[in-house]
Amino acid sequence: MDEFELDGTSTLRVKVLKGMSIGIGSLALLLSIGNVTIGQSYMLAFSELLYALYSWYLYKQIKNKTLKPWHKYIISAFITAIIVYGTSIEHAKWGIFVWTYVLPIIYYLLLGKKVGLIATIALFITQSSILFIILDPENRYYPVGIMINFTFSYLSVAAISHVYEANRFSTEQKLKSLATIDTLTQVNNRLALRHRFQELKKSQSPFYVMILDIDHFKRINDEFGHDAGDVVLTSVAKKIAELAGNANVYRQGGEEFCVILEQADRKYVMSVAEKIRQSVSHSSVPFEEHDIDITVSIGISDTVKQNCLVEANRRADANLYRAKNSGRNAIVACG
Repeated sequence: MDEFELDGTSTLRVKVLKGMSIGIGSLALLLSIGNVTIGQSYMLAFSELLYALYSWYLYKQIKNKTLKPWHKYIISAFITAIIVYGTSIEHAKWGIFVWTYVLPIIYYLLLGKKVGLIATIALFITQSSILFIILDPENRYYPVGIMINFTFSYLSVAAISHVYEANRFSTEQKLKSLATIDTLTQVNNRLALRHRFQELKKSQSPFYVMILDIDHFKRINDEFGHDAGDVVLTSVAKKIAELAGNANVYRQGGEEFCVILEQADRKYVMSVAEKIRQSVSHSSVPFEEHDIDITVSIGISDTVKQNCLVEANRRADANLYRAKNSGRNAIVACG
């Protein structure tokens, strides 16, 4: 699995925008032509034409991979404005308000559960008010029937959209957790680390890389068995997570761990590294009838001067080997 596959929500929203750009955009052009030739509603036709043009612009942005996050809000507001305006004018008799039922689905898919809920409620209040005003007051049953059917239909679509988005997001988070958590130590795995690196690359914020390796881990496996090795790995991971924060700890593989600390100064990073080193070396790991003494070696690099992920990782790894060669149970930092 690639790290980009973890962000299923963004991928889904791009696909929804792409489908809207082609499908609803093309349909908006046809409706624009119809409103000019048949309905004679030139303002509505002009709005639909603008929507079609903007939709095709969005499609081009998606194809060129230059789509901005705020585009989804603009396209949602644009189509909402057209439907609300179309409902409010006399041509509501053409049934333009029926498009209202589509909007909650679009809101939840494009904007997420929280913003989608707010937009759905706001639209319901707006459209209900407009329909109540424009429906024929002289017919006693006609407005009541329309309002009742509109209300229950709209709320049904909104409820289904809300439940779907909530469950979809929850399932995605569970799958993401399964894909990015090391099953043995319960800290982040190498895939999560690559994903974190991608986020850091985008943000360009300075950070420190700390690589930790359990000293003489092969000897522990050989002397006490692999089950003991697993207990040691779990114990060390827990200590690192307690002192550096679970979200910042990653198991790179074998007995090697990586810690990423953002927006931190050198003094703080060194203090965290020293606390980890002391915590591990001052407490043995109980296994069956044995108390296993362990230590860790730590290499540290920063990106304050050189914001290059590969180089920072390479330098931290080089410092780790320097710590190993200096006698282990040591910390070596850059600069």
